[in-house]
Amino acid sequence: MVNPKQVAERAAVTSFLNCYLRETGEGQWHVRKGSEGEMNVLRLPLSATQLALVATAHYKSPTGRHLFQLPICLQSGSGEPAPIGIATAVSLLADELGSKHEGSETKELLLRALQSCNLLEAFLSMRSGDIPELYSPSLTFLKSEQSLLFGHVFHPTPKSRQGFPEWRQHLYSPETKGSFQLHYFAAHHSLVEEDSVWRAGATEIIKRELLESLAPGEALSSAAAEAIHDPSYKWIPVHPVQGEELLHDGHVQSWMRQGKLIYIGAIGRMYYPTSSIRTVCEPDSDYMYKLSLRAKITNSMRVNKRHELFGALEAARLAGKLEPWLRDHCPGFHIVKDGAYVTLGHSDTEESGFELIIRENPFAGPQGEKVLLAAAFTQEAISSSGSQPLLVNILREAAGREGCSVAQAGLAWFRAYLAISLRPMMMMYAKYGIALEAHLQNSVVKLGANGYPEHFYYRDSQGYYYARSRVGYLEELVPGIGSGPNVYDDELAEERFGYYLIVNHMLGLIQSFGVFGLLDERVLLMELRDELESLAAVPGAHSRLARDWLTRRTLRFKANLLTRLYDVDELETELEQAVYAEMDNPLCAALPDREAIRKARLVTAIWRRERTAQQSSHA
Repeated sequence: MVNPKQVAERAAVTSFLNCYLRETGEGQWHVRKGSEGEMNVLRLPLSATQLALVATAHYKSPTGRHLFQLPICLQSGSGEPAPIGIATAVSLLADELGSKHEGSETKELLLRALQSCNLLEAFLSMRSGDIPELYSPSLTFLKSEQSLLFGHVFHPTPKSRQGFPEWRQHLYSPETKGSFQLHYFAAHHSLVEEDSVWRAGATEIIKRELLESLAPGEALSSAAAEAIHDPSYKWIPVHPVQGEELLHDGHVQSWMRQGKLIYIGAIGRMYYPTSSIRTVCEPDSDYMYKLSLRAKITNSMRVNKRHELFGALEAARLAGKLEPWLRDHCPGFHIVKDGAYVTLGHSDTEESGFELIIRENPFAGPQGEKVLLAAAFTQEAISSSGSQPLLVNILREAAGREGCSVAQAGLAWFRAYLAISLRPMMMMYAKYGIALEAHLQNSVVKLGANGYPEHFYYRDSQGYYYARSRVGYLEELVPGIGSGPNVYDDELAEERFGYYLIVNHMLGLIQSFGVFGLLDERVLLMELRDELESLAAVPGAHSRLARDWLTRRTLRFKANLLTRLYDVDELETELEQAVYAEMDNPLCAALPDREAIRKARLVTAIWRRERTAQQSSHA
């Protein structure tokens, strides 16, 4: 039987502690022997109070994703540790950070951490009956997008949301399988600014999508009926929460008095929030809408900035130019385009609140089968009894088909994943100087019939970093791109690339194999090393970068806890810069039992050769 409160509290304190340990480097580990065998125990001194937190981990990760169990205990001096609640534990940790960081917002951090925990408990309660659906290897794109109940495993407030009415959270949250109608405005063409890389413009796509969704004979209000047939008016959808706010905006009210803007209200088909919350889709539509939403989700307000509209089309044009090269060199790697935008008003600097980006949907209808959000591979099961995480179920099915062990299937699966993700992105950086913000939530994977990764999709028009030294190559593809906002000094571009691709993505995936008991993390760290070493051996810009990742003692990473502690909205700061910190680089650290791992790889080599031969004979 699932206990949502207990599961949510354990997940919340685990995420908070893991962030704290990684970002501060503090904490002392020791092994305690008991009736259940040896257990790893963390003791975390709190200098601000002369106390110490004591937490037992039933999984200790070599790369930092430990699994802690409840209760957390508080120790005074050499006394016996006493159990405390998670609110007390998080409050003590927040105060400890606050005592060391002047100008921090400890109350805000505590409030959001507890809100996140409460929302997670609600989500778990609502989805506890959906376990087979949540962890099925046959998930569709939409079901996968709505399966991230736990969220970012290295974030102190992964489910924090500000700006949604509490009583309507279930309508707007992907975790609760939310769905809703969009709210529409009809705007006189003199107010409309739009552009598109496709033949159809943004407002043409919007109107066509809306008309196709209306039921035959569906009654429209007189204002809607009049505006929908008047070619001088363009229709723009907004999120319901955004629509309510816009109606109180001074510019909007002025436009409405002048007759330049007509509020239509909720109309048309139901749309479903994806994992980002503000991007919505309809499973059978060829398009998704990235809506502007004045709500704070995790660290940032999710409003579309005007420069992001232009950047989206720039990225789409670039992606179009890259397609021939990708087909020839990386046929399993794809870039999802944000190819059109629309907004109201003509200010070059201010947003009106109507900013909308239209994204292509390559997963419409049957194309969305077995299409999984990469972050879903990292999610644990709601209950440890009677259910298994998605990644475990995928590998068990693959092992059954292959007639091999789950560990052998896992190793082959990870190698296939590297081939369609890390290698293409490194090759792209080598040739064009494009570093992608490819974190787990920006990445979508289509599994083949055998359950192995077959196609990788990158989606996020905001996540492009162009290395300044390579801009000349991009100018040949998209003239003017070198003067845009996405050009960064090589050092900064590579720092971001290293965090998103290596720390967030590859280490995040490796940790999941270890947490779920599929493979020792150190085995996959060696596989990642092998892949980077093979890339380092090939001349090109990526070879230097691969060697750097293999040899540097530390890696830079986004410190989500410190970013939240200072209440930094990274989308509002210069260069969209969050707080970054350094962690030990597990790729260059000495790997214990290396000889044992080498022997294990020799044993599985025979099976790998047999499998390759078998695949060739079927080709």
